[in-house]
Amino acid sequence: QMAAMVADARDVLPHAGGLGLGRSASASSSPKAGRSKPSALASGLASPGGTAAVNSIRRRSLSLAALSPCGSPLDASWAASSCPASPLASTSLAVASGPDILAAYRRPKGVSPAEYSTWRAAIARDWRHLGRAPLPLRSEPRLVLQAVKQDPRAFALASPAARNDPILLREALRVGGGLALNGASDDVRSDRDLVLQAVRSDGRALRGAFLTKHREDREVVSEAVRMHWRALEHAADDLRADREIVLEAVKQNWRALQWVPEELCADREIMAEAVRQDPEALRWAAESLRADPALQQAALAAGRRMVGNPEAPPPRCTCGKHLM
Repeated sequence: QMAAMVADARDVLPHAGGLGLGRSASASSSPKAGRSKPSALASGLASPGGTAAVNSIRRRSLSLAALSPCGSPLDASWAASSCPASPLASTSLAVASGPDILAAYRRPKGVSPAEYSTWRAAIARDWRHLGRAPLPLRSEPRLVLQAVKQDPRAFALASPAARNDPILLREALRVGGGLALNGASDDVRSDRDLVLQAVRSDGRALRGAFLTKHREDREVVSEAVRMHWRALEHAADDLRADREIVLEAVKQNWRALQWVPEELCADREIMAEAVRQDPEALRWAAESLRADPALQQAALAAGRRMVGNPEAPPPRCTCGKHLM
C-alpha cells in the first residue's frame, strides 16, 4: 500500500506545487521545474486523472493509518502535521478526530514521532507512566485519556494545564468514570455541572467536590447516594439527616449507619432494612429499638442465614465502631 501511494503521488505531485503536496518534489527539482504555471496546476488538478489520484492518496492514507504500529489512525498525522494545508493532512485528521476535544489534534512541539510512540506504548501498558512522561506529553489529550481509561486516578498525573481544562475533564469523566474529578484543579472542581456529571457516574466522586455548597446541594447528594452508598460520608450534616437519602444508602449497604445521626437510628423502617442485611446493624439502633421483638426476630433470622452461608463475612469488632 505504501508503494501504491507513492505511485499515485507521482502522478499528481508535479501539478500540485502550489497546494503544499508537492513541497518535497519541488524542493528537490531544479528552480525552473519548481516554478509551475498556475494554469498547468489548475488544469492538472481539475482533470479526471488528477482528481482520481488525490482521492486515491486519501483512501490509501486511511489504510496506512489502520496499519500503523500503534494501531490508531492518529499515527498517520505525523507525516501530515508538517503540511496541514494538504488534502492528506485534512483527511487523516478528520478521520482520526472523534470527540470535539480531539478534533484539533497536532503533534506536541519538541517531541519526536519515535519518542511519542515510545511513551504511548508505555502508557498503554501502565497508566502510571503518564506521570513520568515529559510535560508536553502530559498535556496531550489522547495520552491523558488513554491513561484515564485504565484508572481514573491517572487524571491527577496530567499537566496543570490539562487538569484545568473542563472540556478534557468532561471527556475523562465519560471515559474513565467519576473519580477522575479528584485529579482536576480546584477551579474545575467548583463547576456544578461537572460535579453532577461525576457523581452520576460514580457517587464516591462527591469527595472531589471543591465547594461546600455542592455537598449541601440535595440534587447532587441524592444522585451521588443513588450511585454509591459511601457518598453519604461526604454529604453535609443536614443531608445526612434526610430520611429519604439515608434510606437509599442503607438499602445498598447497612454500614452507611455509621454516618447517620442518632435520631434516624430510632427509625424502625431504616433499622429493619439494616438488620435484614446483617444482625450486627442492631448495635447501631437506638435504645428504644434494641429490645423491639420484631427487630430481634429479624436479626435472629439474618444471623441464621449468615451461619448457613459459606460466604458469610468474617466476625467484626464488637465495639461497634470499626465496621470496615
